[in-house]
Amino acid sequence: MIYDADSSEDFNRPGIIRLRGELIAGRRIAGVIIPSQGRLSMDPLHQLTFEKECDYYGVQVVYGDAPGGKDWASQTTRLIQAQANALRVKSNRDNALGGNIARVLAGKVPAQRAPYGYIYRAEKVIEPRTGRAKVLRAW
Repeated sequence: MIYDADSSEDFNRPGIIRLRGELIAGRRIAGVIIPSQGRLSMDPLHQLTFEKECDYYGVQVVYGDAPGGKDWASQTTRLIQAQANALRVKSNRDNALGGNIARVLAGKVPAQRAPYGYIYRAEKVIEPRTGRAKVLRAW
C-alpha cells in the first residue's frame, strides 16, 4: 500500500515515483485503487499519461469517484472531472492571492509588511465616527 499525502500538483512525489517506476513498469502489481481522482493529479495530461501507462503495462486503474472503464464515455467523464479539478485548484489559488492582495490594499497586513514582495503605500484618513482608517489611495 502506498499512502501519498503530498500535493496533487504533479507526479514528482515519492509514492507516485515508486508506483510508476518500480511497481507499474516492473509489472509487479495488477491494479491501482485511487479513492479520489483529484488526488492523482490536478493536471488532466498527467492523468491521461498515467492511464495510458497502466493500460500499456496491463495494470487496472479503479477510481473511487469516477467511472473506471476504458470506453469512450468513461474516459471522457474522467477527463472532464480532471479539468474540473484543475479549475478548482486554480480558483482556490486565485482567490487566496486575491484575498492577500486585497488585505494589502486595505492596509490590514500586520506591521504594514506586505507579502509576496509588495511594498505597501497608502494615503489614509481616520473616520471620526468609527475611528477606523479609510484608505484614500493605495499603491
